[in-house]
Amino acid sequence: MKKNIMMDTSKKRVELMAPLKNYKSLNAVLGKADAVYFGVESFNMRMYSDNFKLEELNDIVKICHNHNINAYLTTNVVIYENEFSLLDQILDKAVEAEIDAVIIHDIGAIQLAKEKGLHFHISTQANISNSQTAKFYESIGAERLILARELSLEQIKVIKSKLSKTEIETFIHGAQCTSISGRCY
Repeated sequence: MKKNIMMDTSKKRVELMAPLKNYKSLNAVLGKADAVYFGVESFNMRMYSDNFKLEELNDIVKICHNHNINAYLTTNVVIYENEFSLLDQILDKAVEAEIDAVIIHDIGAIQLAKEKGLHFHISTQANISNSQTAKFYESIGAERLILARELSLEQIKVIKSKLSKTEIETFIHGAQCTSISGRCY
């Protein structure tokens, strides 16, 4: 698996990430974004988004990598027992496509991603709001934590100061839930 372009935290560089919903949105960010995130099939929490088909995953990642853009696959939905076989197929395709990381929050899905050797980021759907939760996810191998959207800059600084190597991410624009992150379906 290729090393993530933006995973070197010593550079202290902000990664500009954009959501994708189709090839038109992918073409719009080429040369502009450092990373993209997108879902395939029904494994995406972005309302009103057209998800890509599983067979398009290789093509999307290849286009991104050819333009030095990290490609992150969202699997940040509530996953029911009968959906794990599809998730298993999706994660196998993600390995094959050399996805840079999966964005995930379900504990069982995290375990499956780890078994496949995938890099993973913890979704804002996990509602990470304190340093104890952040340290737990760091201890199980998360490379990045996407913090709860409601946190203040001061709260973000405190959480970051307690982490030894895990990156943090926060939303700065776009859909903002009016309840608690990860609990507005």
